[in-house]
Amino acid sequence: MNLEQFLTRRLAFSKKRTFSRFIIGIATAAVALSITVMIVAVSMVNGFQQEVGNKIYGYWGHIVISKYGYGQRFEEAQPINIKMLEATDIADLENVRHIQVTGYKPGIIKANDAIEGIVLKGVGADYDWDYFKKYLVSGDTITVGDTAASRGLLLSETTSKRLGLKVDDNLEVHFIKKVPLVRKFRVVGIYNTGLVEFDEQFALVDIAHIQNLNGWTAGEVGAVEVFVNNAQSNDVLIYVNEKWEYYFGEPLFDYKTVDPLYATNEEIYYNVLGAYPGLMSQTLKEIEPNIFDWLALQNINKYVILGLMGLVALINMATCILILILERTNMIGILKALGATNGVISRMFLVNGAIIMGLGILIGNILGIGLCLAQLQFGFITLPPESYYVTAAPVDLNYTTILVINLLVFVFCELLLFIPSLLVSRISPIKAIRFS
Repeated sequence: MNLEQFLTRRLAFSKKRTFSRFIIGIATAAVALSITVMIVAVSMVNGFQQEVGNKIYGYWGHIVISKYGYGQRFEEAQPINIKMLEATDIADLENVRHIQVTGYKPGIIKANDAIEGIVLKGVGADYDWDYFKKYLVSGDTITVGDTAASRGLLLSETTSKRLGLKVDDNLEVHFIKKVPLVRKFRVVGIYNTGLVEFDEQFALVDIAHIQNLNGWTAGEVGAVEVFVNNAQSNDVLIYVNEKWEYYFGEPLFDYKTVDPLYATNEEIYYNVLGAYPGLMSQTLKEIEPNIFDWLALQNINKYVILGLMGLVALINMATCILILILERTNMIGILKALGATNGVISRMFLVNGAIIMGLGILIGNILGIGLCLAQLQFGFITLPPESYYVTAAPVDLNYTTILVINLLVFVFCELLLFIPSLLVSRISPIKAIRFS
């Protein structure tokens, strides 16, 4: 062990009670707190965006194919001939995972002397129930057959409580037409996705009822929902010779990088639907821009927190090293008198700062990851679903992101420490020893 290493260890691990020792403790705690807050903030904001986004997509699909003018889901739309779309290759597109048909019809539920406005969403045998099965409170999903239309109705918990309904209860839905119509249904399941404003508006039924009420044939539907594999992927998509392709790595020169969901929608619109005038495709981000703009705004909170916590760590580390240098002025003077260079002495304090940061980062990671894991397990941080669409703060614990945060904090703090370490060159050995 050389002298430089020996003195560095004495500076870092001295157990002598001094003012600098107290400052080192504060600096370590500040770095640990900053890292903890950064990890928790990033994990929760990313988790919130992902969870709410997945809920919205699960409710409606990533892309909706419909006739032009089908802007509102509860309007009667010009139907799509599903036989025509089945002849296309939408389902064979690389980024398409699943497609399903749907249709909508507004009505009024009457049950237990109470009434409630509702929009019936018709679903077919191709409907993917995995999403709603996760949010079933009681009962089961609708069994859609190929013969007689099912009388089953999947109702939200919000609406069922308002109407005093439970599984196996019967209800009537009234439809306003020139000649008013009434259809009887039976509640087969009750769900709660947490998307309160959607849950209280919609109920799911066999699409055959929607077709019958709208006067459509069995081959006509209101819209087609398309689910993709990569809606927010990190894979790069490039536009090459009017064909969308995957390119893993850096985009080539003059190639246009795009969002995977947007790319798939463009591929459907231009390469598939172009042969069928009157049809259009829209991403859910275009249909529900307010929700996705609101989710994007959460990034501002994330970046503000990261900036503030990073600044706290930087200022505390710089202050800590400055105090260490001032307190060790006598030692610096003696070392210079013995022939130590400014570079050697500066490195001692920089390494000492790195040790303090390393300890703070380690503690911060343990606390931050521990809090995130505890939230995943117990969900002790709750949120009002009416405002945030979730009952507990979701967490997306991405270890790559955490590693990046650690590296950035360490590198920037270490670079900033060069500023107070420059004071070493200004300390005169004679004055330091004389006035010690």
